[in-house]
Amino acid sequence: MAASRANQFGRLIRERRRLLNLTQEQLAGRIRVSMPFVGHLETGHRRPSEKTIAKLAKVLGLNQRELFLLQRSAAA
Repeated sequence: MAASRANQFGRLIRERRRLLNLTQEQLAGRIRVSMPFVGHLETGHRRPSEKTIAKLAKVLGLNQRELFLLQRSAAA
């Protein structure tokens, strides 16, 4: 079940990034991480820190608390 939630988190990041017409490289630059890290987030292979979640929420226009809770449930 945790893998499914991780995929849900990643899908949300990918969908929102695409909606905003951002490449993985552009998103990576805006949140100051590597492009491969963004790819790993989107596929559920990596978990972001709270600091990265805050940056993702700001750049992608998402609710930081909801994004944190979604990622946290994925890790459970």
